[in-house]
Amino acid sequence: MPVEFEISYTNKEITPWGGLALVKQMLGKMGFREMVERNPDLPQPGSNRGYDAATIIESFITSIWCGANRFLHTEVTRHDAALGKIFDWKRTPGQDVYKRFFGKFTQAKNLRVGEYFYKWICPLIICLLPVFSALLSASLPPKIAACVSRT
Repeated sequence: MPVEFEISYTNKEITPWGGLALVKQMLGKMGFREMVERNPDLPQPGSNRGYDAATIIESFITSIWCGANRFLHTEVTRHDAALGKIFDWKRTPGQDVYKRFFGKFTQAKNLRVGEYFYKWICPLIICLLPVFSALLSASLPPKIAACVSRT
């Protein structure tokens, strides 16, 4: 049975990635932005027009979720004003911002930043393992579910 719906024009900004509002809520509940802002090893902006590290990382991850697999592809999300509003970005960084930001990392800085985030995210994952295991077991055939629940 076909679904009836109305097509009309609107002056509101729309985005094909409106579902990322749920991702924004998840990141908020995880305290993602706050954890990024508290990391002392992330590069900081060098001018008053620079982007803060939290906006750079959040928008970069969002671009990847939207399908970007090259720096140039981040321009698609950069020009999506509705997506910027969902994430409360005053301005959305472009590809050159990401290149400069990630170019400031050294091997030592990578290790410190990685350790910082692993100490934060690993306890969250460990807490959620029983939930994921139950969901996975419920959707698998019984023989495979029994193997999953033993691990």
